[in-house]
Amino acid sequence: MVSADWVQPLIERAHAPQFWDAATPFVDPIELAPGYNGLRLAGNLRPHTDLAFPKWCYLLVFRGGQTYMTMHRKQNIRLRAGMLFELDEHRRHSVIQRPSDMMVWTPLDSDRRLSLDEALERHRQLRDSGTFVLADKSKLKSIDHKGFRIAYDTRIVWIHDPSGACIARFGRGGYALCAAAAATPDTPPSYLLLTHRTPRPAGWARWVEALQKTHGIRVPARVMPNFLRAGEKAI
Repeated sequence: MVSADWVQPLIERAHAPQFWDAATPFVDPIELAPGYNGLRLAGNLRPHTDLAFPKWCYLLVFRGGQTYMTMHRKQNIRLRAGMLFELDEHRRHSVIQRPSDMMVWTPLDSDRRLSLDEALERHRQLRDSGTFVLADKSKLKSIDHKGFRIAYDTRIVWIHDPSGACIARFGRGGYALCAAAAATPDTPPSYLLLTHRTPRPAGWARWVEALQKTHGIRVPARVMPNFLRAGEKAI
């Protein structure tokens, strides 16, 4: 467990009420400090599914609940707030948690194995310099469209309304589209589209068309996640 003073305010921020439907297994970014983002997760899926990620990852956990990391031939480990967890990306792994729980963490990717002290110091540097969670910040891009924000990073697409609430997501873990953002953290959103299966190109076309009809948002072809691009023509 990490005892550094700079970590505690981030833990408190991660436990603040969030506009989030915990029954939906999507990864979504959350700003824990100005310019410093973590990831929040509900449901069961792998933290990284892209083989391009480096071999080693150091998860600094700010919120855990009943969340467990499973790794091939390793004992399950409960992820608690303030824990710095070393993850071998080449070992099969997944996160298991209750549907009502939310996990918040920031990953630190590395091409070599780090000591825990070095990993913690690099996490502190990320907090001070700002991060968009990804090892390559240039992968996270955004487009402003009629007051809405389209954010994408080659793996996932998020649509935020003018208030900043996330009203749609599309990624390997499925996709969702809300009629509007939830009024309060305790109010579940009204879904127009929701699936937890890996989408096919037809699902992308359906999602794009529904965004156009419902919110007047035109999603450019260039934001399509890479896992859909092989052998398929973007819409």
